[in-house]
Amino acid sequence: MILKISQSLRSFEMTWLILKLSTSLHFVWKCSFWCCRVTQFKEENMKKILIAAFVILAIFSVAVSARDNIEKKKIEFLLSSVENLKGAMFIRNGSEYDDGKAAAAHLRLKLKNAGGKVQTADDFISLCASKSYFTGKPYMIRFSNGETIKSEEYFREKLKEYCATVKKCN
Repeated sequence: MILKISQSLRSFEMTWLILKLSTSLHFVWKCSFWCCRVTQFKEENMKKILIAAFVILAIFSVAVSARDNIEKKKIEFLLSSVENLKGAMFIRNGSEYDDGKAAAAHLRLKLKNAGGKVQTADDFISLCASKSYFTGKPYMIRFSNGETIKSEEYFREKLKEYCATVKKCN
């Protein structure tokens, strides 16, 4: 049920964006029509202006989609880094978990429940992977050498590592 709501919210956001863009295109069409009437351009010129407006819209939507894919890859990298972490204990609300897969599954669930609130890897870290939603206690990671750090620190460091290896980070 929550997943359907978050998907419909995401769909609503995309519909709202398309509506805004189509309103902008309608404005461009009205302006081009007015310009054509004032300067007595032919209908062919109006078509060229409209085609240019649609091309700009297509380029914009591709850029937005590409940005979303980059952020999804960053988030998946962070989740897999926890999932594959060996010998570590994950501490959530005072309870210790020794399975990275369980920790990653919990964070994936929080990500799904967050829905449209998480747009970037930074959003994921601050909204899902750093503390308990209910208690506000920070998540901790205890490594095999005994060192314990906040999960937020761990994820921020992993994100820096990812950005250092991948050129399309920002």
